[in-house]
Amino acid sequence: MKIVGIVLALICFCLLVLGHEFGHFSVGKLLGFKINEFSVGMGPRLWGRKKGDTEYSFRAIPIGGYCAFEGEDGTEDEDNDGKKKEPDPGSFNLQPSEIVKIAYLFVLAYFLSRRKVLIAMIYMAVMLGILVLQRDLGTAAIYGGTALVLLYASTGSFLLIVGILGAGLGAVSVLYALFRNSFFLTVQNRINNWLNPFVTYNQPGGGYQIVQGLIAMANGGMWGTGIGLGNADVIPAFHNDFIFAALMNEYGFLFALIIVCIYILIVLRCADIGLRSSSAFHALLSMGSGAMLAVQAFIIIGGVTKFIPMTGVTVPFLSYGGTSLVSCMGVLGIAQGVASRNERILREDSRIAQGEETL
Repeated sequence: MKIVGIVLALICFCLLVLGHEFGHFSVGKLLGFKINEFSVGMGPRLWGRKKGDTEYSFRAIPIGGYCAFEGEDGTEDEDNDGKKKEPDPGSFNLQPSEIVKIAYLFVLAYFLSRRKVLIAMIYMAVMLGILVLQRDLGTAAIYGGTALVLLYASTGSFLLIVGILGAGLGAVSVLYALFRNSFFLTVQNRINNWLNPFVTYNQPGGGYQIVQGLIAMANGGMWGTGIGLGNADVIPAFHNDFIFAALMNEYGFLFALIIVCIYILIVLRCADIGLRSSSAFHALLSMGSGAMLAVQAFIIIGGVTKFIPMTGVTVPFLSYGGTSLVSCMGVLGIAQGVASRNERILREDSRIAQGEETL
């Protein structure tokens, strides 16, 4: 199954909800935004036939840049999340941690493919430390989860993963215990909202969105309220962080389950691409791409359904955002590019084998 086709299905699902909910956005802009997202993933597929390495995944990123950064962006608002504000050049908001995702994958895959595990771990620790200091715990969790998957794929050591995970959780726990009423006050508020959002319902930055999201999902039931008949627009962030609740409200639990299955298909497809690769570097790139998308989807869907504390990341390929959507499509472009490389090598091997048979 073509991985780009799977993502196209996700984009179509998103358009069904956002197309009628976004009354203040023109339909043309919304469609153009999603089409450009799709083109980011298609670029490596087309260019991968001519390029011999995965640098074409970088060339795919600017394709969606125009519509991704055009006008108002609802995803990078830091007022509700409590994270530090990112640069705001001109008329669009920019979140560097999303763009760095792609470079992060390449650097980790490079070091681990050459068995430089210690350097990879130091690099991971520095990146996570920067994100924790910015209180961007959602992105830190995505980076950390992806690194753990790549470390296990390259070393096969389960004890190493347990040790790193234990050390990381211990360090975060110590910092939280020392600074939970000052530096990590936002984290404390999120935990309170997760434990009992009804108590903090009317407080600024409290559990209002979580409660409204749960109500919207419950109102959807098994089959949903129907297209255009939902009331998820009462959630302030229904178009980005809580888009999953809006989908479940209008299309029901079964439809939401299909969305989750599509994410699983994407992850399995990325893993299959990696297993078919003849290069350790490209195999880790593809597996890391799938792991990064899987961790991000788990974190935000788990937060919306109150399974884990809400962290404020976007839903891959669904949320109306900017840099996050471009970076997700860039990550997908990496996996698609590795798949193109695998197909090209397979065709070359077939031609060589046919040439030897004729001789």
